[in-house]
Amino acid sequence: MNNKFRFEKISANIILLFGVILVLFQLLYNRSLWGDEAKLALNIINKSYLELFQPLDNGQVAPILFLQIEKIFTTIIPNSEIGLRVFPFLSYICSLFLFYKILKLIHRNYYTISFALTLFVLNATLIYYSSEVKQYMSDVLVLVLTYYVVLRKYTKEYLMYIYFGMIGVLNIFLSNVSPIILSTVAIYLLYIYFKRGENIKSISKLFLVFIVWFLVFVLYYFQFIYNHPLKNFMLSFWDNAGAFMPLNPLDISFYTFFLNKIVSIIHMNGVIAVLPTFSRLIIDINFVDIMIICLLIIGIYQLIIKKRIDIIILSFSPFLIQLTLSCIKLYPFDTRLILYTIPCVIIICSFGFNYLINILFIDLKVDRIRFIPILIFLFLFLFFYNQGGFPIKNIEMKKSILFVKKFSNKEDKVFISSLLNMPYLYYKEKLFNDIPNEIIINEDRSKYDTSYFNQNQKLLNGRVWFVLDNSNYELMDDFNYYFNIRNEKIIKEFNTHGSSAYLINFNVNE
Repeated sequence: MNNKFRFEKISANIILLFGVILVLFQLLYNRSLWGDEAKLALNIINKSYLELFQPLDNGQVAPILFLQIEKIFTTIIPNSEIGLRVFPFLSYICSLFLFYKILKLIHRNYYTISFALTLFVLNATLIYYSSEVKQYMSDVLVLVLTYYVVLRKYTKEYLMYIYFGMIGVLNIFLSNVSPIILSTVAIYLLYIYFKRGENIKSISKLFLVFIVWFLVFVLYYFQFIYNHPLKNFMLSFWDNAGAFMPLNPLDISFYTFFLNKIVSIIHMNGVIAVLPTFSRLIIDINFVDIMIICLLIIGIYQLIIKKRIDIIILSFSPFLIQLTLSCIKLYPFDTRLILYTIPCVIIICSFGFNYLINILFIDLKVDRIRFIPILIFLFLFLFFYNQGGFPIKNIEMKKSILFVKKFSNKEDKVFISSLLNMPYLYYKEKLFNDIPNEIIINEDRSKYDTSYFNQNQKLLNGRVWFVLDNSNYELMDDFNYYFNIRNEKIIKEFNTHGSSAYLINFNVNE
């Protein structure tokens, strides 16, 4: 191995190490749980292992094996949000190293491998979800683990089929997107087998693996999915969220759906995290987003002209299958639910980058520059840090609750906006049980207007804390307007990222 190649390989390892350090800092930052996280966390902590096999409370749905693993870690590390976040963190770490192995199976150019790793390591959405108490990071793990198992070489054929069967069964219990991933892999394997002209015996063994996958999924489906009590609720929720593809190509909604989803995919692969509680506008496009778009266009073109049908199947089939499922309302197509496709997008981009780097080194005959992978990484890291900030925050509810705890009396009431209701209940139960007990919940998260508060006049008396999500500026304007016209004075006030706390002492005699 010459010194230049050795340095290029070391560069890739440095990027890997930096990726581990980034997500470790994100984990140790221990940001506040937001609404859905708190709902799922209460299920995991309060239910037994057996109870987690039953439908969950608070409108939550998660894969059975994911819940069991989460329960194990919360038992090992009790009374800690870190315990809830260990498995998503480990899922990221495993995904990162498996993705590196996949890149080495696809590419021989370490400049391209290092660049693709950079896109993975500096993907702000992946960093955020590496400490999210939800199953989305394990979805990424399932995809890269499955792809690695089917792409790697085997010295013994029987071991290959055993691995295929085992990984499929594991996926079904660990991820809700496993049918999409396994369907993609089935299409890929059939293509490879027929392209190689494999004999009937080998093909029959492959179909035996598919049958095992199918039977296990049918078992899982009828045991945990069929007639689920939350089915109608989830359908309504995702329908309102615009996660089901319209069927009519003559309707404008058909095209706006695709435009929104394409923009979501581009943003999701950028350096600013796409958080579950916030969205990014189509006009909010930065340098990295433009770079991703260009690399995707070049990458798609390269895959077509080079006839890399194998990579096209692995990269595009998950999107096509999930879109098909969404149009018949079997599985929604939305940002969090397509997080697992980020490695697919990066692989396509890597072919675009590989084409450009070959022009530089081969066509233009520029001598290879050892530091290019590290320079690109440092440039994108500075852009990532400057644009999005680090560690990545969502709604820092804990800081507002600590402020309430510090200055509250036992007789105080707490008015909670609906978005912060479950996090408040979680922290009250698990960390701050000496904060006020009487809670007034805003059931309508769309307004804090005069009519709403007037309807709750009997509740709003004495000392009342208002703990609000300050991400919606219109709602905060409504809140401030109402209390300004009543000449109610805010005694204490605290503002942090995503949440605020206000103390108002109402005059009960008026």
